[in-house]
Amino acid sequence: MWWMVALIVAGVAWWWFRAARKRKAAPKLGPPLVIDPSMRRRPLGDFNKPYEAGAAYRERVKHAPSSTPSSSPRRFDFKVEVSSGPERSIKEYAVPQFRISYADIDGVVTDRDIFVSGSSGSGRSTLFHCWCFLRNEERSFRNDRIISATNLKTGRSIKDLAAYMADYRGLNIH
Repeated sequence: MWWMVALIVAGVAWWWFRAARKRKAAPKLGPPLVIDPSMRRRPLGDFNKPYEAGAAYRERVKHAPSSTPSSSPRRFDFKVEVSSGPERSIKEYAVPQFRISYADIDGVVTDRDIFVSGSSGSGRSTLFHCWCFLRNEERSFRNDRIISATNLKTGRSIKDLAAYMADYRGLNIH
């Protein structure tokens, strides 16, 4: 009888050590991530008016270093833009980023660069769920408070963002 208990204990110990050895094996990762010190997050400063923070953000982005050196040879030095119709530029819809002028509940107007990730509602009551680059977090914007919108990829001015996003096939409009 004692030999059966010893056999069971040995089997459990073997299983335990085998599982522990598998847990210790770390997954093989790629090279370490190298962060450019000039691109680290810096505060925009203390501002009394929100539109001053937006102006500081745009100024900082304008002077940010390019991801590719200017001395590298470019394969294509031209752009082709199609203004309307079914041949509308694919990049316009690929990642929809916009610059909006938005009036909050107090009537303070700010310019924000956003990436629309979803929406709910319809018409004037549409609520856009976006990544706000000014605040660096997820925000929601009401369609009736958006004063103007511009597609950052093409520079095209958009009259009604809800109607424009309804054409965007990758977004679920309810």
